[in-house]
Amino acid sequence: MAPTLDVAFAHRYPDGTEIRVEEVRLPAEPGRVTVLFGESGSGKSTFLRILAGLLRPAAGRVVFDRQPWLDTGRRLFLPPQQRRIGFVFQDYALFPHLTVFRNIACGLADLPRATREARVREAMDWLGLNGLADRMPSRLSGGQQQRVALARALVRQPELLLLDEPLSALDVQLRDRLRAELHALLVKTGIPAIVVTHDPCEALALADELVLLHRGRLLQSGPPTHVFNHPSSPEAAQMLGVETALDAVVESREGVLVRIVAAGVALTAVSPAPLAPGTHATACIRAEDVLLAAPGKPTGSARNHLPARVIRLSEAGGLMRLELDCGFPLRATLTRPSCEEMNLQPGSLIQAVIKAPKIHLIPRS
Repeated sequence: MAPTLDVAFAHRYPDGTEIRVEEVRLPAEPGRVTVLFGESGSGKSTFLRILAGLLRPAAGRVVFDRQPWLDTGRRLFLPPQQRRIGFVFQDYALFPHLTVFRNIACGLADLPRATREARVREAMDWLGLNGLADRMPSRLSGGQQQRVALARALVRQPELLLLDEPLSALDVQLRDRLRAELHALLVKTGIPAIVVTHDPCEALALADELVLLHRGRLLQSGPPTHVFNHPSSPEAAQMLGVETALDAVVESREGVLVRIVAAGVALTAVSPAPLAPGTHATACIRAEDVLLAAPGKPTGSARNHLPARVIRLSEAGGLMRLELDCGFPLRATLTRPSCEEMNLQPGSLIQAVIKAPKIHLIPRS
């Protein structure tokens, strides 16, 4: 039986804010990275601190690989040092007055000196920190500080790694570069890891398993690309940044092809779910899945060709974001050169093209 982490808790802060997580089961296989993704206040950081034993909830249960760490019903609470957890804090929490070597070694005071030094040297070599043993944290780059914090967590040989927003303290360019590096390091450790983030790019880059938390409730979990492309609820779609979400009604279906009507506009989608005519649904369309072409221009086999008017253009991270009126509001993205080549500006008439499999339907009760 594969190891799992089972968690449920209710915690109230002094200001009256309550974070409540209902029963969650997370995979905990060696080297597997699980990302907790959600907005501020969803319970992500509280979740980590309760796992680590840094917070004691009013009610709750934590079981790691069939070993109970917390059970308020039985008055069981293992302190942090007995949970064999490595914790990398959001700001790395390095001691500013200690060298790199002493920062990494600070959790090993109970070991003989020779063993302690061997473990620290091994961790530094493994994480590419050789030559930095005597350097103070203030003289390290953001990426080096991150690796020191990870080394400090790993030298204790934990059974579980917890990382709270591990890239948020870095500037944007460094954050982009270190995403792939961090995932490779986490897999290389062979230790199950749980990472908290509110950044969708970070979630996609780091996760083997993605868990959506919303107001202390698990909305959805699974492989990250599946979760991003197939949100299970309107709340999940909103969390995942789906740019267009339409109220729609199923008009007819033929096999997996479903004809829907949204704001009076007929669209064809693909859905393996048995959606009967009359079913109300949310139709989700990502901006990057909207193709743009000149009005009336042939555009291949796509089933949805919508006359559209450009309402607004704005720049977003090297791309142009377009707001279109197709009888309903629709968002699309386009490169700046393509936008200039098509001479797009507010009021321009254009054709929006959407392939049927790119329209994801969420049935509504």
